[in-house]
Amino acid sequence: MQQTLFDECPPVELDLPPRAVIAVALGRGDAAAIWDEARRVDSHEFVGHVQDAVTFYSVDGPMTRYGRVVFHGGLVLVPILIPESMKQVINQDSQPKVLDALREARWALQQWFGERYQFELMSCLMGYDYLCNWDPVVMFRMLQCLVEHRQNDHKLLPAVQDIQMPAGAPTLAFMVGAAKRVGQWPVLPQASYGRDSVIKNRMGGMLDMAGAETTIHGVQVLQPAFACDAILKGVLAWISSIHDIEPIEFWDIQPLSNDSSMLLLVTEGNDQPYKLPIRQYQLGSIGLKTVFERLDELSQGYLELSAPWKQ
Repeated sequence: MQQTLFDECPPVELDLPPRAVIAVALGRGDAAAIWDEARRVDSHEFVGHVQDAVTFYSVDGPMTRYGRVVFHGGLVLVPILIPESMKQVINQDSQPKVLDALREARWALQQWFGERYQFELMSCLMGYDYLCNWDPVVMFRMLQCLVEHRQNDHKLLPAVQDIQMPAGAPTLAFMVGAAKRVGQWPVLPQASYGRDSVIKNRMGGMLDMAGAETTIHGVQVLQPAFACDAILKGVLAWISSIHDIEPIEFWDIQPLSNDSSMLLLVTEGNDQPYKLPIRQYQLGSIGLKTVFERLDELSQGYLELSAPWKQ
C-alpha cells in the first residue's frame, strides 16, 4: 500500500463544479476524489484547474486598523541539473554547506522578487525522484506550509526508486519555495537577461561550493518559475542532457496509475530503455505535448515497445 501523508477522508460529493471539487478534495487531503472527477469530466481544462489549485494559495494575516491582511502566495521552483559528482547534496536537510547555500539562495530570490514580497524556501534541495511522487494533495500541503511559514513534512513521503539514467547523466532537482505578498497575487519579475543571469549564476556558484571545497562541478540552474512551468522546464532540460550523453533513438510511454506515466527512452547501443516517470497534472496537457515534441525532435520518433522492454 502506498504511504500517504494524510488519513482517509469521507468521499467528496461530485455535484459541485470542477474547481470546487478540487478545492474540497485538497482541503480534505483526498487525492482520489480529484482523479475520480478527472475521469468523469475528461477535460484538459480540468488539469489546468488542478495546476492552479496547487500553485496559488491565500492565507489570512494579522488584523490591522484597516482590516484583515491577506497574503497571496505562489509556489515557485528553481530547476537545477546537478552533476553526478555531487548528487549527495540532493534530498539532504542536514548538511551545513547545503543549508548555507539554500539560505543564500533564499536571499537572492528575495532580492529577485523585490521588497513587496516575502520569499520562503524549503531547507532541502528536492530531487525529482521526490517531486514526481507528489500527488496534488502533497504539493498543495507543501504550498500551504511555505505560505503559512510552517515546518513541512516532506520526509514522510518515499522517493521514487524507478528512475534510470545513463552513467554520467546529471540529476534533476529543485529549490522549492513560495513568493507571497499582501493583497495581490504574485507575479514573476519581468524578464531581464542581465538580472536573470546574475541570480542563476549566484545560485549555481553557491551549490558548487556546497558540493566540494575545491572542485568546480558545473551546476546548471534554470530560470525560476511557478511550479508546473518549472517542472516542465526541468524535464525538458534533463531529456536534452540525456540525449547529449547517449543519443535517444526512440521513445515510448507506459501509463501507470491515475495521472502517472513512465517515459521509456531507447538510446543508441543500449538494449534496455531508460525510465523517466512523469505526471500529467505537473506538466499539463500542453506540457506533455511539448515533451513529446521535444523527444520527436531529438530521436527518430515514437515506437511502441514490446512488453519485455516495459518490464
